[in-house]
Amino acid sequence: MATGDKPLGKGLLQRGYVCTCVEKPPKLFECALCKLILREPQLTTCCGRNACLPCVGGQGSRNVCPFGCGSILTTVLNRHLRNEIFGLKVVCSFASRGCKWMGKLEQLESHEKSDCNFADIVCPRGCGVQFPRHRSSVHSEVCERVVIACPNQCGETLERKFVAVHLKYRCGLMDVNCPFDRDGCKARIKRKDVTSHLKTRLDSHLAMVMRKSSTAEQEWKQTKQELISEQEHALQQRKIEIETLCEKIPEMQLEVQTLQHRLEAAEKETGRLREMRRKFNENFQGVIAAEDVETRMYREGVAELNMLAREKCLGPPFPKYANHLSRTTPQTRDVHIPPITITMGNFEQLKSDEVMWYSPPFYSHREGYKMCLEVHPNGYGTSYAKSLSIFVALVKGEFDSFLEWPFSGSVTVTVLNQRKPEFHEMHTISFDHRSGVSERQRVINGYVSHNGRGKYHFISHRLLYPRSLFPERQYLKNNCLKISVSEIVVN
Repeated sequence: MATGDKPLGKGLLQRGYVCTCVEKPPKLFECALCKLILREPQLTTCCGRNACLPCVGGQGSRNVCPFGCGSILTTVLNRHLRNEIFGLKVVCSFASRGCKWMGKLEQLESHEKSDCNFADIVCPRGCGVQFPRHRSSVHSEVCERVVIACPNQCGETLERKFVAVHLKYRCGLMDVNCPFDRDGCKARIKRKDVTSHLKTRLDSHLAMVMRKSSTAEQEWKQTKQELISEQEHALQQRKIEIETLCEKIPEMQLEVQTLQHRLEAAEKETGRLREMRRKFNENFQGVIAAEDVETRMYREGVAELNMLAREKCLGPPFPKYANHLSRTTPQTRDVHIPPITITMGNFEQLKSDEVMWYSPPFYSHREGYKMCLEVHPNGYGTSYAKSLSIFVALVKGEFDSFLEWPFSGSVTVTVLNQRKPEFHEMHTISFDHRSGVSERQRVINGYVSHNGRGKYHFISHRLLYPRSLFPERQYLKNNCLKISVSEIVVN
């Protein structure tokens, strides 16, 4: 385009020319500030450089030189350079649309404003649409501001955007319905003939109105009668309901009296029972105290028997169970610490009897936490009759007084595959804040904790035995199961 980037404001020119030259212009014609072809070139008297008039702010302004020399800016119009620029040979800015014009830069703006058929113009009639100048005739066919004659040739002329309103409300040659079309007149007449139609058809229109009024009156009477009948029927139903309720009132009064008598009797009985309870508390206080002592002694006896039963199940400490444990590293004297391997024999009998099995006890580390494995061959809880369940339970140990409680850590338990070691079934059992407090507390009463932490579905029963589907898996061999405690981490 032959114009600059944007207008700078009221009274100011645009920046340099943006145009397509036939030949590349000399570097001298380029503005040192906006890098466009100079528009009204100004020569600075301080440093002798050329710039567009809008770029330097206008001749005679008192700004500092923008080229960095530090002097007060003063400029003069470089008329010779301006004439050379005006003589540049350029093509129309709308050449891409098909304009073949070629001439001097001085003539470019006047060509685009008045002569170029490919330049964009705004509709001169004021509709606001922008289009190329050569499509003016095409736009005139659809422009809303073009004045045209009525399509019905009624003699009126108006802008195209008002034609629809004119045809709907004003055109005398437009076919319209008779005003009495709702009453039965189906005549189609010109709008200008409506008055004469009404005068000539007055009697027939009046008869139509009378017939319609008569029909409406009959319909209203029928509707009124139907409404009255419905209201009378509803009123009759309400009367029947009220009579039914009135008949039930004596029965309800009698029932209320009966309930009052029962309430009085219940209050008397409650008072009598309260008095008996008070006397009972006064007379048998000593008996209750004696029963409390007997109950406490009974509970202590049960706890002692439970501890003996646990010891019988677990057996004495380590020496008796030494033949059940195998280790891969040297161990401290009389203290079994991981890694250890425990052999559980007679598995099928324990599974059929649905008996849980306790392993020999072991320690987390030297002078550490004492614990054992609680194994349910036939499963426990949700895994009953489906999977092998293994839990880790804390045991009363010799060093419990020197340890921190509740216990926090993890135990890694593995059911060994007795055919291929790479198919061992390993799980890590964590004792942390997500565990129950009772599962991590020190064992005070009895020998072993009743609340273990572990896996309900440790390994499925169908994987314990060798099958054709899983030939590489054999966890149960010779009715024995090998369980390894490989690592215990104490937090």
